[in-house]
Amino acid sequence: MKKSALSDIFGGLIVLAIGLSFFLAANNVISWDKWWAYLLVFLGLVFIIEAVIRNKSFKDRLIGGRFIAGIILLSIGFSFVLSLKNWWPLILIAVGLLIIIKGILSHKEETKSDTP
Repeated sequence: MKKSALSDIFGGLIVLAIGLSFFLAANNVISWDKWWAYLLVFLGLVFIIEAVIRNKSFKDRLIGGRFIAGIILLSIGFSFVLSLKNWWPLILIAVGLLIIIKGILSHKEETKSDTP
């Protein structure tokens, strides 16, 4: 599958997620004051699925921008859906620390491979 085809598919999934969250709220499946939190959960799932599929298709790193964005959106959305409103900043802090640790470890690997 070409990269542009994947972009079209995931663009459609994002529009579908927006429509689904509005549909669920309009039909009283979820409340209107939390529809945006469900939208964040849906968008987070789309970003994570996209990162996994692109990883298999293009042999990219899985822990990249889309995957991290998906985890952040999913975490914030679930924290509001599950009424853990005070926890989402801690989740962001944890994700930030993981990104920093990953950067440090990859920098060490690069410097080891550069030395003869």
